Amino acid sequence: MKRLYVRCKSEIRIPRLEEEQKYKVWGCILEEMPIWGIKFLRDYTTLNAIEAKKLLSHINKDFGKCSRCDYDKLNEENVECPRCNVLNLNWNLHNPLTKDFCFELEKALCSAYNDFEDDDVKRFWCDGINPHPYDYKLLARSNVERKGFLYIDLWTGVSGRDKYKAKLNFGDKSIVRILKKQSLIECIPNLDGREWMEVDVDRKIMGINLK
Repeated sequence: MKRLYVRCKSEIRIPRLEEEQKYKVWGCILEEMPIWGIKFLRDYTTLNAIEAKKLLSHINKDFGKCSRCDYDKLNEENVECPRCNVLNLNWNLHNPLTKDFCFELEKALCSAYNDFEDDDVKRFWCDGINPHPYDYKLLARSNVERKGFLYIDLWTGVSGRDKYKAKLNFGDKSIVRILKKQSLIECIPNLDGREWMEVDVDRKIMGINLK
């Protein structure tokens, strides 16, 4: 634990966090659930509630981009923005479930449903994918390499409005691209849907296997 003084004369206690813990806290910021972030920091560090809340306010959502102004050339952790002097923790983290990837996966699912023999599944279409995984910790390098999957929610079915829980399994190509913080769009298979998807209509769950 170190103490860092920034130009705004505010003392920020920055605990040492493993990458997995950083993903957990960062996910709370992205999902706009600061209370859970504060609780996590209180449970796993020596920060009190006030210190944890203060720390969260200095976590920028996008690596390189200041949390306060539009400056976007921050290149290291725990750095003050040269434009507005605000401290940014600037964690170099990445969520592969980007807007573009989710859009392309939606299109691929809609097309792949036609390959199934079940008449109901043939009528399915996808009307949205939640870009926030169930557990952000699974995006840490060690978990991507060892486990290689995420659970996500998507809206599909005949109406396109049924909520399904999907297990997104990463193939070798996906794992490499996630670790390099690259797009997963080219990891979406262009095959018969039955070769890379599983659909359980009764339990409303799916399996999606990326390259």
